[in-house]
Amino acid sequence: MALFQPILGNISGSVGANTWSHNKGGPYIRRRTVPTNPTTLRQTSVRSYLANLSALWQTLTTLQQSSWSAYANNHPVLNRQGVSIRLPNMSWYIGLNSRLLDIGAAPLSSAPVSASPQAVTSASMSVSSNIATVTFVPPLPSGSRILLKMAKPGSPATSPNEHSAARVGVSTANATSPATIALTRNHPAGLTANYWVYVQDTFGRLSAGVRCRVVAT
Repeated sequence: MALFQPILGNISGSVGANTWSHNKGGPYIRRRTVPTNPTTLRQTSVRSYLANLSALWQTLTTLQQSSWSAYANNHPVLNRQGVSIRLPNMSWYIGLNSRLLDIGAAPLSSAPVSASPQAVTSASMSVSSNIATVTFVPPLPSGSRILLKMAKPGSPATSPNEHSAARVGVSTANATSPATIALTRNHPAGLTANYWVYVQDTFGRLSAGVRCRVVAT
């Protein structure tokens, strides 16, 4: 791995065989790794959501698609560099509706207009045999769920950020604290992982995440 000082600000991404990134030590370049493409049940489900929702997008009326454009304009997000960006309207449509399909709910045709969910004020977790127990306050709004994302488990010295975390479980609707959630990814005993606890509302929207650092038993 080589460290360097970029001339035109931060660089992130891959070109050819090299990947540019940065950590607390500064910017660096490493050899690009090609990820595997496992055909898991989870991946199969996600791909089917993307295909089905992409097709449904084409059936929306102009007014319905415009509602997603307005939603995109009013809900910028931060990219990996911490820069505020606007996601395309179709990305919001697929993103929210994928979460709804994942819990067996019907997809939305028009974008939600109510306020986004508020984060829990505090959360703590324990994990044993890939079962997470999440204690949180305050109680969830009606119909909402707790959604968990986890970064790759490792040693106590590692602390991956939220951008590297992936969804690993969601509670039942109206779950009460402490909520028990079966993880869809392995968290081996003795390893440390960063989790983020979100409130997912009935429109598939997520609150800000609250981080929990957990050593599995």
